[in-house]
Amino acid sequence: MAEEDPLHQPNDKIFKQKAMTYAQKLRQEGRQEGRLQTLRDSVVEALEIRFSHVPAGLREEVCAIEDETKLHRLHRTAIQCTDLEAFAGNL
Repeated sequence: MAEEDPLHQPNDKIFKQKAMTYAQKLRQEGRQEGRLQTLRDSVVEALEIRFSHVPAGLREEVCAIEDETKLHRLHRTAIQCTDLEAFAGNL
């Protein structure tokens, strides 16, 4: 019987390490996306509370933002701005 080539057999330890690293990356990405979505929702909610109606285009612009720092800044702006035009000027 011929000996099997060890290069073509998955090394359980290395495979498990790679799988765990990949799973950790996915969890981290999921947490990051969750934080971003929460911030987007907070910005839109602040605008809704202040101005009752948020135009769909403005809502879409906020929902497209991927920068956590910018979303934090926009949340403060949504609370403090005088009108929706002033808010939109900060996008």
